[in-house]
Amino acid sequence: MVTERMVKSEVSGTPGPAAGRGRGMRAFGARLIGLLLLALALGLGYAGVVSGIQEPFSKSIAGTITVERCAEGDTRRAPQECEGVFVSDDGKTKDSDFAEVETEEPYVKGDRIDVVQIDTYSYETSLTSAVAAGLRYLFGGLCALGPALFCLIAGRWPGPRAAGALRSLPPAFSWMTFPLVGVGLLGLIVCGIVKGAT
Repeated sequence: MVTERMVKSEVSGTPGPAAGRGRGMRAFGARLIGLLLLALALGLGYAGVVSGIQEPFSKSIAGTITVERCAEGDTRRAPQECEGVFVSDDGKTKDSDFAEVETEEPYVKGDRIDVVQIDTYSYETSLTSAVAAGLRYLFGGLCALGPALFCLIAGRWPGPRAAGALRSLPPAFSWMTFPLVGVGLLGLIVCGIVKGAT
């Protein structure tokens, strides 16, 4: 049944109750997505701090892997995956369960590869490579944090139609949100270059 109030709203061109409910549902959906993105950002950030900073500098052990076999790798920057026995430089740590490391250089059985053990099952060819590999999670978290903040505060998904919502926000928030994504993407690119070069 069409009420007088709804008719007046349609005649005057102002949004009626249905339109208001629609906006409310869209805002709720956007903020729910924002919460999920925020959880993802925090999870990736935590993983980046642990695997990119804490473990490489507090738990890493330098040593060598004596190659038993090598196979074709999964990426262009790591064309080989080599397995073998890891022994630390001080001789106190040994992993006989075929430690595995990705490498650009071709190796054959019996060759020795200088590596850094990050944890029990993780090896990198250098400490720099280990840090770059871990920090990729942190920068990935920044990429998710930007849209998460926008969705939570503006109640809209970032896009052309969100320009009005963006203008209504404080200036500090407006310039902070999207550069987070830019910094995250730049960090991912730099980490990829560093890891590929070390």
